[in-house]
Amino acid sequence: MNDLDLFLPRALLCGVLLSCAACSPSHGPEPQSAAAPAPVALSVEVVQAAYRAVPEWLEASGNVAPRETVSVSTELGGMRIARFHAEVGQSVKQGQLLAVLDDSLLRSEWAQLQAAADEARIALGTAQQQLSRAKELADQGMVSQQALLNAQAAEAAAQARLRQQQAGMSGLQQRMSRARVTAPTDGVITARLGIQGSVVAPGQDIFRLTRQAELEWQAEVPAQSVHRLQVGSEVLLMADNQAELRGQVSRIGPVVDPSNRRIVVYVALQPSEAVRPGNFLKGRIALGVQQAWWLPSTAIVLRGDAAWVLAVDAEGLVREHRVQVLRTQGRETAVEGVDGQLRIVAQGGPYLSQGDRVHVVASVSPPQPPQVAAQRPPGLRGLSLEP
Repeated sequence: MNDLDLFLPRALLCGVLLSCAACSPSHGPEPQSAAAPAPVALSVEVVQAAYRAVPEWLEASGNVAPRETVSVSTELGGMRIARFHAEVGQSVKQGQLLAVLDDSLLRSEWAQLQAAADEARIALGTAQQQLSRAKELADQGMVSQQALLNAQAAEAAAQARLRQQQAGMSGLQQRMSRARVTAPTDGVITARLGIQGSVVAPGQDIFRLTRQAELEWQAEVPAQSVHRLQVGSEVLLMADNQAELRGQVSRIGPVVDPSNRRIVVYVALQPSEAVRPGNFLKGRIALGVQQAWWLPSTAIVLRGDAAWVLAVDAEGLVREHRVQVLRTQGRETAVEGVDGQLRIVAQGGPYLSQGDRVHVVASVSPPQPPQVAAQRPPGLRGLSLEP
């Protein structure tokens, strides 16, 4: 056997072994797979809340009514209304003629009293002449002292009768003046209760008028909020023509309405042509000024009935913070539940969730709401008055 014969079987055996080794599963360490790509971080802008003063107010609604309604009546009875000289809605001045009653019976009585007064005046003149003559005769001793006394008594009685007639004429003159119904004060006639030709009773109202410059807003507020109200607090209202009205709390009702648990707050209004008695207005009553944190309104995320802000921590992760919205003014919102250290996502919050990784690209300047004076809420323009 030569060398070639030995080599060939060995070569074939090595090939078989190598083939088996290649086909058998490897029990060595598996090669490392490629790393999964990292999630892409959303780029956001952040802002820090600014601490500013925010006025507080109480929203309310109610009717406008005259602070004082004046009833115009007459003390005379049994007289017909002859003529009216004023109509509903007319502005009148104090002393202006409103109506005239039929005073024909009073004028007839006046004529009788005047005739009786003339008769008493003539009788007094005669009595005075007789007294003068009696005094002359008494000085001459031609009449007795008793005759002089009788003449003096007759003259005094004639004077009394004349004074009586004059007093009756004075009282009748006052009654006749009441037949002319006049305005007791400046104002606007809101009701005419009498009918021309009808007979009035003593004290019966003929007109009602309101003082034009003394209107008030009767706002209904929850009873639990009354303790925060003060007489003199400023009030802002919006008229139907969008005119802004101002007033002050003049008094607070003492009784709670048991049907709705509300109290009427009376607000004295400044004179304005934009409001009339009977108007229904909505407004706000100033409660004071409260310090609060201000944020851009775009930073507030509403989810259901709750408001949230999304803050970015030092590791670039989103952290949710629930807040309470105090008020919104323009593009800024005052909230509770944050501080000046949080880096809050300025906008795009609805697309983020707790634990999301973000990339901060810029910081937005904190909001600068208008400076508000103490006890003075801002105007109502641009603000919703819906409760």
